[in-house]
Amino acid sequence: MPQKRRKPTLIEIRDILIASYSYCIEQEQGRFVTDGRDEIVEVYEMMKTEVQQLFLKNKRNKLIKKFNQQMNYSLKKNYLQFEQYINEKIGYKLDLLAEVKKHVDKIMQQGKINNENEFDHAGILLDNLMEDGNSEKTNQLKKLRKDYLENNLVASHAAKRYSKAVNIREKNGNVQELHVTIVGGPSPRHHEIRKTISPDENRFVIVQELGHNKKARNNSTTSVQVHLEKSNGLIYSVSGIHSDINAFWKDNNTIIIETRKEYAALTRVKHRQVQSFDNTINIEYIEQ
Repeated sequence: MPQKRRKPTLIEIRDILIASYSYCIEQEQGRFVTDGRDEIVEVYEMMKTEVQQLFLKNKRNKLIKKFNQQMNYSLKKNYLQFEQYINEKIGYKLDLLAEVKKHVDKIMQQGKINNENEFDHAGILLDNLMEDGNSEKTNQLKKLRKDYLENNLVASHAAKRYSKAVNIREKNGNVQELHVTIVGGPSPRHHEIRKTISPDENRFVIVQELGHNKKARNNSTTSVQVHLEKSNGLIYSVSGIHSDINAFWKDNNTIIIETRKEYAALTRVKHRQVQSFDNTINIEYIEQ
């Protein structure tokens, strides 16, 4: 009979979480750096501090919740590499897939998926079963996931949402697509995207207008996001819907953002440079 795996102690949970965040830093450092600041690294460092404070205050339930969230996140990445990292750093042997298998066995016994966590775990195990060629269990899990999507409220809301390119035009030598998302339900919202691809076609920039009320600045934003080969993120954002804000490529490494001086007081984010590993994107502004 296989030996029952021991659950981690509170000290081990703390150490695993802190090591997990160090692992994430090693994986993500330099992925999206704005104006010299690596905000991803800053966030993980703050999370380390928070875990230590929770441990000192003996907040067991909060630590366990963070632990479960982080393990679920790690399962969706290269979890075998992550498990090896944790073993090398603190000497604790994780077996994340074993826990997922036990959870999915219970799901299959109950005959349905009840929530997103169960849906995610079924998907993780499904990926591994497909690699192993286990067709019977694979088909069962596919059906459970299909039934969940069909019966869940999220599916009914998604059915009322669609996005399409309604206009394609050329501006400043760039081909620009205009996308409009229509959202049904009791609270429709404005969502418009203007997408412009770089000259080498390896990256793109989008201007997004998003809000529940075009006139209410607190409930709406106009933002510019850049999508690179290995990362993406926000580079400019102002409160309110402003259809005159535009973004296009001057060359493969320079983005021009057209805006207005009067939006200065509404500006939430305004970056001048983005670095993603060896790539550097400069951002220039034309303020009318």
